[in-house]
Amino acid sequence: METYVRSASPGSTSASLRDTSVLGDIWHSGFLHGFQWAHGSARNIPRGFVSTSDGELRLLFSLAIDWFTAHGGKQAGKKWSIGAIYLVCQNLPLEIRFRAENVCLVGIIPGRTKPLGSAVNWFLRRVVDEFVTFYERGVWYTQTFKFESGRLVRAAIGPVVCDLDAARGIAGLGSVSHTLFCSLCSATKHQMADFDGTFTPRCGSIRVGFPLWTFVMNLWTSAVSMDDQATLWKTYAIRWTELARLRYWNPFQFLVIDTMHCLFLGLFRRHFRFIWRMDVDTCGWGDEERLDSEAGERISAAAAAAEDLDFEPSVKPATGKKKSPSVALGRGVLTAVSKDIQRTVLPDWVDPAPTQVGNTKHGKLSANHWRSLCTIHCVITLIRLWGFLKIESFRYSALENFLLLVKAVQLATLRTTTASRCEAYSSLLNQYLNGLKRLYPTASITPNHHLATHIPEFLRRFGPPHSWWAFPFERYNGMLQKIKTN
Repeated sequence: METYVRSASPGSTSASLRDTSVLGDIWHSGFLHGFQWAHGSARNIPRGFVSTSDGELRLLFSLAIDWFTAHGGKQAGKKWSIGAIYLVCQNLPLEIRFRAENVCLVGIIPGRTKPLGSAVNWFLRRVVDEFVTFYERGVWYTQTFKFESGRLVRAAIGPVVCDLDAARGIAGLGSVSHTLFCSLCSATKHQMADFDGTFTPRCGSIRVGFPLWTFVMNLWTSAVSMDDQATLWKTYAIRWTELARLRYWNPFQFLVIDTMHCLFLGLFRRHFRFIWRMDVDTCGWGDEERLDSEAGERISAAAAAAEDLDFEPSVKPATGKKKSPSVALGRGVLTAVSKDIQRTVLPDWVDPAPTQVGNTKHGKLSANHWRSLCTIHCVITLIRLWGFLKIESFRYSALENFLLLVKAVQLATLRTTTASRCEAYSSLLNQYLNGLKRLYPTASITPNHHLATHIPEFLRRFGPPHSWWAFPFERYNGMLQKIKTN
């Protein structure tokens, strides 16, 4: 294992992508090289935590807490929720980093419901205890594979990867219902739909000479009453978390916005379910034209037959203005999507969406299903159905707007990232969000829409999302769910 760790270190000769403008992993990012460690150094001068040359082994871990339904939960049901606490060593090469045998399951949070508020701290305490020791003093191993006479090991927690609700509880930040709903900037929930505004980063906020996080933690621990703490919570949307005992850690830098939950289960799902109101049992955009055409042909044939028989037709032509249906992805479009799914040949490593998409018998779509449905299947079908309409038609504009989102998500989830790709993502997402408000003025803007604008910050800080997204932990949850119990 030490061989793998050494080959993955930033200073090793085998590390790939030497061009620092192209980031292929967290080890190519500026965060690792800028992560300072001052404790114990001469005159307390900061130096790189992972770039030590004194024989110590420095390990960086990502922390994840994810929840799964136990005891035979049904479709989207949460009859009994259990939490799993995972640690992943980011020093390992990406190709083996997330193998099940290399992931540490360090704790289980029993159900039946998720801990509320700061209650999760009781489960984090033991984990943080270990990392305080590993960071401050280090742990001496009397013998390792590379060092027969022993080696000092230090470790730190870096990115924290969770869904939105779990992330806020773990980091001690306000939920999305708080006035200060954003974990990265000063935007309030009344400014959620302001995508052109410039907001102050919370990470850079200074109070009485201290960073905001340190300032509030000092006030919280010195508060003399729960009322004082409640005032701090209302004012800053920050409260105590066990992670605050790690003096290098703060949520504004380490609490990532997970692309799986924000983009695939957030923006894609929101667009289909609530903007386009995907419903296989309802006529949607364009369906009425096809139905009117078919019905018209039948009525014309019946009228001709009645005329031959000297009968007066009792069915009169429809008059008046037809009301356009509010469902975009109705029976006709979804049927076309299903047929295209069956005809499309995909690589083995791509998980296609269910063939009967939109049918409730298939249950809840996974993040992978939403990814395939929105970036592959619906792109093929909707361009064929709506791409040749008049440019001024609403469906053509809706397609253009959706494709902006697809292109932005594709850029954000590539295996490598660059500064220019981050800028392109921001531009495309901004065009999509402003187009969303223009085309669907009654549609609700959600926290995920705002949080998605901050994803480039993490792409620059940690590299492409494959090092810090929640997909692997969903897989481990599935493995835990399949364990036999009696």
